[in-house]
Amino acid sequence: MAHKRIKLGLSWMPQSANVSIELARAAERLGFVQFGVGDGPFLHQESYVTTAACLLNTERIPGGPFVTNNVIRNWSIHASAARTFADLSPGRFRLGLAVGDGAVRSVGLRPMRWADLAQTSKQLREAAPDDLMIHVTVSGPKAAEVAGTFADVVVIMLGDAPIAINELIDRARTAREKA
Repeated sequence: MAHKRIKLGLSWMPQSANVSIELARAAERLGFVQFGVGDGPFLHQESYVTTAACLLNTERIPGGPFVTNNVIRNWSIHASAARTFADLSPGRFRLGLAVGDGAVRSVGLRPMRWADLAQTSKQLREAAPDDLMIHVTVSGPKAAEVAGTFADVVVIMLGDAPIAINELIDRARTAREKA
């Protein structure tokens, strides 16, 4: 199988809005394809406020929460934010989603099931701008299969296990073809 060129993005957990702006500017200057602002509201600064600051202080690089979830933030909040970002930085907002393991557990809630993430993401798409790009982060076979049915981009978080990575890529592609 031929592999495409690797594209690099930069993600961080926001500890300071000013540092986040500098990281986004550096990512843009260095040619990264996007930036991501982690969403751990209990432990870090607010992701959407930080995303707005970063998008308003850069010119070209797309970015957004990477990753957030539909538990702590209902899908309607994401759709509203996407509409706002369409006005502030047309075509540059990206939404990274997952089931919410760390951020959700840190406030005593349970992560969403993958099937529920797929369903709520469909609702989100109906209320968001047509050009919204949804990136979904996965680390297992079931997640890759589900994400492959609705995500624009599937991000695999596994470390450096090539066999496992290729398996998840194949599952996501097969699910996309079936969908």
